[in-house]
Amino acid sequence: MARAQVRVDAPPADAVVLQRGCNLGERIQHVNEELLRLGFERQLYIGIDCPGLDVAYLERAAAALGDHDTVLGPAADGGVVLMGVRGRWPALAALPWSTSALFEALRTACAAAGSSAATLPRRNDIDTVGDLVALRTDLRGDARPARRALVRWLTAQTDLDR
Repeated sequence: MARAQVRVDAPPADAVVLQRGCNLGERIQHVNEELLRLGFERQLYIGIDCPGLDVAYLERAAAALGDHDTVLGPAADGGVVLMGVRGRWPALAALPWSTSALFEALRTACAAAGSSAATLPRRNDIDTVGDLVALRTDLRGDARPARRALVRWLTAQTDLDR
């Protein structure tokens, strides 16, 4: 009879971590520490306002953590659409969250903490009505069913073009 070996020290298959903190930096820092405690050494954080993220982008980010301490996916507006870490983040609370200065500030904080960082290609996120209009065009060729449904919905929103 063959027996499968299970790593006793493997992290749980799923985990729920409540966010705690006053700003996004504090909340990410808390989640980072809790996931490390549970055994998740490599972590990717993605923006939910970036429908252009796809499996290839996420795989590239995960692979970058094999060679770097952090990986950053810059947003076209100066923010980030993805941030990944192997281990602990540097101090994040004082960063200019939700501003066009975030990517550079985050990259600087990582470098100051001695973390090597990989940078992925820029992606557009959705912050304004203009971003939605651009998204309608950007996603027209996307074959994913949810993205096709989003394009149909955006096309039906005639008030976006005003």
